[in-house]
Amino acid sequence: MKNKLILLFTILPLLTLGSCIKQETIQTKIDGDFKNQLSAMKKKKGEESYQAYLKANQYLDELYQTIDELMKNASNYISKSEFNKLSKDANNSYWENHDNLIITLKEVLQNKDNYQYYAKNIKDIDYYRDFDTTKLFHSANYQSIDGEIIDQDLQSLIKKIKDNSISYDNLRIDFKKIDQSVSSLIDNYKLNSIYQDLYVEEKIYTDTNDKYSSNYQKCKNSYEELIKTILNSQFKDQFIKDYHMTNEQVASYINKEIYSDEVLALFEQETNIENEFSSKFNNSDKNYNYKENYLSLVNVRRNIAIKLGYSNYLEYVWSDYGRDYSIEDAKMLTNNILGNKDIEMLYEKFASLSSIYYQSLSSYHINESMIFDTLELTKNISPFSESAIRDLKNYGNYNFEARSNKYSGSYVTNYDSNDNYFIFVSAEDNAFTLPSVVHEFGHYLGLTRYDESKTGNLFNLDICEVHSQALEYLMNNYYYQVMDHSMANRLVDYQVFNALWTFLSGSAVAELEYYVYTTTDNLTVEQIDKEFSSIIEPLKKYGFNYQEIPHIFISPGYYISYVVSILPALQLWSMDLNLAINAYNIIISYGESNGFSYVLDKAGLISPFKEEVLRGIVEKIKQIQ
Repeated sequence: MKNKLILLFTILPLLTLGSCIKQETIQTKIDGDFKNQLSAMKKKKGEESYQAYLKANQYLDELYQTIDELMKNASNYISKSEFNKLSKDANNSYWENHDNLIITLKEVLQNKDNYQYYAKNIKDIDYYRDFDTTKLFHSANYQSIDGEIIDQDLQSLIKKIKDNSISYDNLRIDFKKIDQSVSSLIDNYKLNSIYQDLYVEEKIYTDTNDKYSSNYQKCKNSYEELIKTILNSQFKDQFIKDYHMTNEQVASYINKEIYSDEVLALFEQETNIENEFSSKFNNSDKNYNYKENYLSLVNVRRNIAIKLGYSNYLEYVWSDYGRDYSIEDAKMLTNNILGNKDIEMLYEKFASLSSIYYQSLSSYHINESMIFDTLELTKNISPFSESAIRDLKNYGNYNFEARSNKYSGSYVTNYDSNDNYFIFVSAEDNAFTLPSVVHEFGHYLGLTRYDESKTGNLFNLDICEVHSQALEYLMNNYYYQVMDHSMANRLVDYQVFNALWTFLSGSAVAELEYYVYTTTDNLTVEQIDKEFSSIIEPLKKYGFNYQEIPHIFISPGYYISYVVSILPALQLWSMDLNLAINAYNIIISYGESNGFSYVLDKAGLISPFKEEVLRGIVEKIKQIQ
């Protein structure tokens, strides 16, 4: 029955090997009374309206407790599919009702009398009165967009400008329509990508992503060609004035390289292989030949670099990521790390500790409430945390479910043209999820809580990773406030082990990518295997395989950023805490649009490419008993 919600209001009995699977769902007050309370909020005034709000909020809290119980007991379910369904249904029901409540609250607060009464009891009442309900993630207007038609419209307008067969007034009308269509295509492509990762078993999202992927690059290319054509036409000055374009933006579009059909075909081929990999990886397909897939991608990307006039593919990637250090700088750093015997020795030490701690940390069950309790502690580090957490909870732009049928990675991404961001975490019901969420929350802070007066004109990948990794390691000072001390200490030691792992594994992956993208040899899988085997010598006995790293498939050249950025993060971790917190907030204030070296200098940190930085961090780790 449409709109009739059947919700879990009591948790299923824990399943053991000897138990039978018992499904018990009950229809709760959230179905009937909840809607009645929303109605009462709108019909009543003052105290009566507020009391209805409290009741509706109480029902929502009870549903949230169900979600918490599910997550905390996730590992006790024999049937993963059963748990996955329960978790998905409970979360979807929660967000549907949550959005209805916050939309109703905003409507009610437009009444002056209600506003005055609610204001006595609700902190930051203006936030809810002025709440932008169009930004609610779970209420986003998701629709299918035909990219082929958009590209045809783009090409048609380009032709009219070149033929001098259109007036400026008509150009503005056509451009506005096309601009909106391109924005809708991009927004729905991004939104679909998130849904695809949330529900990897639902083919509709995979099919839609395949369709969007081929259109996305084509329309992006045609859109850039359109603006470049306008800026090279008689309409240039008026267009710049009307759309408030800066000199940097004008120069960027005029110098933009418009890809040929041959290059676009290579991009499409690359995307198809990436999508095939993602589908197999997300569904844990053990029969798929990941190594052959990787070799195919490498060959396509090497062809792209040749067609675009780069000497190798890493040069293309470096410019795309906006890096202000050279490929040679990175190569020198990874060589120093992989050749550092102290790092190898420390890794051995902490690896033995981590194996002891792993079981207890894996068995330390958490839930979403504990995740948010942990995020609340980041207020000790960043003054921006409070408003960021409030937005996450109210807009619903996060997912921390411990379902197994989600994409296995974690990330932050914007899901619309208004720069609204979503935190995706492939969570588990154990302690290891806490630093993962903190890491992504650091990204979220840098992307949403920067000082607009410090905005630069480029995107810098490496400073983004400082936002995340620095917060992750500064939080080592606070885990004892949400966990008992012995468990918190184990988590902190495990984090140090992860830092050493990042040094070695990140450097190894970067060395492999350097090899495959700069060599002129006709590569084979056997050659790649042999090269990686020689690179990974310090980690051989830990069974580290390059084909298990999704980044090399879908984000080529990215992995070196983990190595480069963890060094400033660990600089902060090794400093006096108050000084580190001050430096961290300076880094956050510059967002992601300024140069890596420039921001580190502003924060008083030393370049990670200076040997003294690595040496100092290694000495700090040696002191840990």
